Amino acid sequence: MLAEELRGVGTKGGKYLDYSTTQGLGAIDRVLPTSGPARELIVSALGDLTCSDFIVGEIELKLQLREFQQRSDPRLIALEGFEDPETIAREIIDSFESLPWNYRTTFALPSAMSNLLGLFDEYRVGRSNLRLLRSSMQMATEFPLPPKSQYQSLLAVMLESAIPPWEWEADGIYIQTQSEGYIGQYGNSLAAHAAQSQAKSFLGLGLAVNLLSAGVSTHPSTKWKLAVVHRQTPEPRWVYHTSYRLDDGIAQGVSRMQLRENDSDFPPQARSFWSSSRMRRIAAAYDSTLDTSQLMSAAQWHFDSYSRQNELLAFVQAMVVLEIVFGDKKVSHLLGINELIASRYAYLVSKTPKERTASMAELRRIYEVRSNIVHSGKSRLSREEKMLFFRLQHMAGTAISKELELIEATATDETTTAVLRALER
Repeated sequence: MLAEELRGVGTKGGKYLDYSTTQGLGAIDRVLPTSGPARELIVSALGDLTCSDFIVGEIELKLQLREFQQRSDPRLIALEGFEDPETIAREIIDSFESLPWNYRTTFALPSAMSNLLGLFDEYRVGRSNLRLLRSSMQMATEFPLPPKSQYQSLLAVMLESAIPPWEWEADGIYIQTQSEGYIGQYGNSLAAHAAQSQAKSFLGLGLAVNLLSAGVSTHPSTKWKLAVVHRQTPEPRWVYHTSYRLDDGIAQGVSRMQLRENDSDFPPQARSFWSSSRMRRIAAAYDSTLDTSQLMSAAQWHFDSYSRQNELLAFVQAMVVLEIVFGDKKVSHLLGINELIASRYAYLVSKTPKERTASMAELRRIYEVRSNIVHSGKSRLSREEKMLFFRLQHMAGTAISKELELIEATATDETTTAVLRALER
């Protein structure tokens, strides 16, 4: 069935699929099971993508390194390497049966963050699969990029949605995540979303503990707009898979990131140990035996609040951080989510009753602004409300930081207990 449908698929210039000719592939989805173990297997591999999405994605990946050429015959099977639809169909089916795949997705970071690595070319965040990398010969060997010659066509460069880099930037710094599942050419899958979420969580945690700060908003360069994906082969080794364009908001947020220790107001005498101590605190969250999924989610929203030029959206995103950290459905319907957040935050950070009262009053005003945005369609923030927004971002970061402190303290207690038990034996 798949081979027959492939005969009707066309291309544009032998490089891009003509989507108007791929509609017949949807027939494959209609004959697949909609429930049971087989359906669960498909969902576990593809997430919310369909099998026809996978087929289209695999063909696009095969076409992506070709040059655009004017052709008299637009059919896919007229291209070299695609002449036998039976063979192509078998390759696609074999690929599907080998899912899920392991990926490493690499995102460029501003060069101002290179001091995070010190004298090293790689830093693994705790025992997680999240790594910070400095471009090196080892990185270029382990994660090769496609040769430039495959993208030299001017028209290909103009039409391409995400041209991969020809080489890793000299002395560049990158954050690399690991995910499992399936990533197509344009990054529209759960595995791609998971990779981005991991990166955003780390950057959000960095902002919260003052490891990072957000610099002046500028137009992001191309390198911050790309996610470069490598797939693990059975050998095992990492091969270039695809590059896709990130959401403009993410690119904007990444471009603003800088080390807090580089800020002009940061005490020079503290710079030697500040970053390492903050990194240890972040690593504790990745190594913790506790469930830190909500904290990681809050960190993503915290990063997002620094990633948008739309101040109304950013205000809501910052408020969501506090709702994630302090919200509780079992209690909020009795007390009200605004009062619950205000009281929990105030008792967590305040040192005196006066501070507690002031914090609660301020958070009530902040929540009122949030409600006006969400429920009344508020169109702009006043000067006073903008100041409240900055306070809200600070509060969101403080809430996450306090949670990290508790996690780090718990880890220390667990280590101490383990040592004492070992000595007792």
